[in-house]
Amino acid sequence: MSSKENREVRRRSMFDQLFDIHPNRSLLDTMDQFFTDAFGAGGGLPVSRHDSKNHYTIEATLPGVSKEEIDLELMDNTLRITVDRQESVIDDNAKAMSERKSYLERTIRLPENLVLREMRAKYDNGVLKVRFPKRRGKKIDIE
Repeated sequence: MSSKENREVRRRSMFDQLFDIHPNRSLLDTMDQFFTDAFGAGGGLPVSRHDSKNHYTIEATLPGVSKEEIDLELMDNTLRITVDRQESVIDDNAKAMSERKSYLERTIRLPENLVLREMRAKYDNGVLKVRFPKRRGKKIDIE
């Protein structure tokens, strides 16, 4: 195989993704997504992002979590998702009850072009969707 063919067959490494900067994403957002994809979501809270023309959506998969156990906090273009769970586990064989507590947290830096005050969140079938409309530019008439 010639060196030219070797270059064409070259597989992409996970570090190649770091340099595939999307025009609608900030560098910090691209880096955050890179490390999330490469090493898993921090704290076991998987998150995906969807960037469309008019909206920016964040989805978190939270199976077995109730809506009351989820907390969302928005501050300075940062969204923090926390899940605070406390479960009672009854062991019939040992005739004992134990408590299990878990805490998950994920902080996500948001793009600058979102209308934060119009954020909407919905939790259905173990999936949390947080949706932000994007700011629209003002059309300027030319005289």
